[in-house]
Amino acid sequence: MEIVQSEGVNTMIYRIALMLILLLQPFLVAASSSKWSVFLSNPTQDTYRPLVAQIEKCKKKSCKEDVKPDSQAVRKLVKLVAMNNPYAVDVAFSSLSLLDGGDLEDIIRSLGLLTESNPELFLTCINRYHLSDYKLDDLLTMLPLATVDDKKARIETVQKRINSLSEVTNPQLFKVRDRALNFLRQFLEELSILPEM
Repeated sequence: MEIVQSEGVNTMIYRIALMLILLLQPFLVAASSSKWSVFLSNPTQDTYRPLVAQIEKCKKKSCKEDVKPDSQAVRKLVKLVAMNNPYAVDVAFSSLSLLDGGDLEDIIRSLGLLTESNPELFLTCINRYHLSDYKLDDLLTMLPLATVDDKKARIETVQKRINSLSEVTNPQLFKVRDRALNFLRQFLEELSILPEM
């Protein structure tokens, strides 16, 4: 009799816990969303820390949907990255594993532009986040949309990136700089043998 009663109590506790989780989930998502809103409206160290802490805590697929930014937040983040805001750049790098589809492509393109506008910040983040060759290649070779059907513009953009990264003189970044330059030089060779579009 006690065993049956104990199982009934456990089932009831399980149901109550499940109901609480379901009831609280919208508040947890709203808290994540509000951290994004607060950061994107005022990207400072004070608003950056809680957002990145939340992103870093969520390395499992089960919570990614609760933490990742929506498309509107991604558009705002892209604009902040374009302005070379170091906190936005770090948040964008931190968010790469959360995103997919067009949002991921937009972030990758915006981060790739840093190779021209702020190559030292770009390389510093590549070092900090220990990006794989695959991800680094994406960041370097996903060019602006305006260059898609323009071979000459693509080649010019890649050459600008090579020139810009070549000017980085920080010895701590030489290894990652040379790695990036190798990818870009290989990509430039591939582009140069493509037929005109």
